Amino acid sequence: MFQKGEKKDITDMIQDMLDGYNKTQESMHEIDNIAKQSRMLANTAAREFGRMGGMSGGFQIITQEIKNFSEANRTTNQKNMENVEALNIEINNMLGVRTADVAYDLIDKIDRNLAERYCNVQVWCTFEAIIRYAKEDTPHRKEDVMHLLKSLHKIYAVYHDIFMVDRNGTIVAAAEREEYIGRDVSQKDWFLAAKEQENVVVSDLHYSKVIDDYVVSYTNRIVDEDGTFLGVITTRFNWENILAMIDETKIGKKGEVYLINKDGMVIGARDRGLIFHKNMLLECQGAQTILAGDVKENYGYAIEMNEQAQLTRILGYAKTKGYNSYKGQEWAVLALENIR
Repeated sequence: MFQKGEKKDITDMIQDMLDGYNKTQESMHEIDNIAKQSRMLANTAAREFGRMGGMSGGFQIITQEIKNFSEANRTTNQKNMENVEALNIEINNMLGVRTADVAYDLIDKIDRNLAERYCNVQVWCTFEAIIRYAKEDTPHRKEDVMHLLKSLHKIYAVYHDIFMVDRNGTIVAAAEREEYIGRDVSQKDWFLAAKEQENVVVSDLHYSKVIDDYVVSYTNRIVDEDGTFLGVITTRFNWENILAMIDETKIGKKGEVYLINKDGMVIGARDRGLIFHKNMLLECQGAQTILAGDVKENYGYAIEMNEQAQLTRILGYAKTKGYNSYKGQEWAVLALENIR
C-alpha cells in the first residue's frame, strides 16, 4: 500500500527528533521520581513497623519486594536515560552535519557564480573591438563597443552595468548609464589597482552611489599585444543574485543563514535589513572562532550550550575557498539552527 508522506525538510525532521528526545527525557525523569518515592515509602513503612514492635513475615516480604522493584526500575531507567542521551548526541551530530552541508553547498554556489564573473571580465578585455577602441577613439569604434557592451549586458543579466575606461581613467563606454561617459575615475581604487596588477581586481561588497544598490565590482586591464596598458573593463555585479541563493537555501523553521565578510559583518541574509547592520562576531561565539582561523577545516559545525549545559544552538559554517583562478573573498556562510 502506498501512502503519501508529509513533505518535510530533513532539518525539520531532525528538530522533531530533538523535540521527541526532550519529551522522552522528561518522562524518564518522572519515572525515576516515582521509583525514588516508592523506595522512600518502603523504607518509611519498615521504620514505622519497627518502632511498633516489628512486622509480620508477609508484610516484610512485601516491603522488601517494593524496594527491589523500585531499585530495578531505577537501574533500568538509568540505562534507558544513558541510551537516550547517546541518541541525543547522535541527533545533535546529524543536525550539525546537516547545517555544515547547508553552509558548504551555499558557499560553493556563491564561489562558482562569482568565479564566472571573474572570468567574464577577463575574456571581454581580449575582444578585438574593445582593444581597437582602447587604442584609438573614433566614432565608429565607439559605436561598436557601445553595441557590444549592451549585448553583453543583455546576455549576462547579472550585471547592473558594464563600463569601459581608457588609460587616462575616463569612462568612454557604458552598457546602461551613458550619462557617466566622460567621468574621470582615475583616482578610484579599482582603477589604480588594475593598472598595476595582471589579475582581476575584485571588490568586497559595497554600496554604490552610481548604481544605488549593493554591488561587487570586477575590473580587469585591457592591454595590447605588447602588454601595454590601454584601459580597463569594470563591471557592477547585481548582489540580488546572491541574495536569491540565500532565500532558496533549505534550512529548518528555526534556522537562519548568513553570509558574512572577513570582519564578521552580515552581507547576505533573508532579512535584507541586516546587511551591514549585524555583526556576527558580536553575537555568535562560533563566528569568532571561525574567522580567527582557529579551525583548520574550511567547513564544519560547532555546538553552543547555555550555562545549564543545555544545547541552545548548532552552527554550521563554510569558508570561501574560491574556484579555479578565482581565490575567493575571505567570506563565510553560517547556517544556524536555534534549539532553545
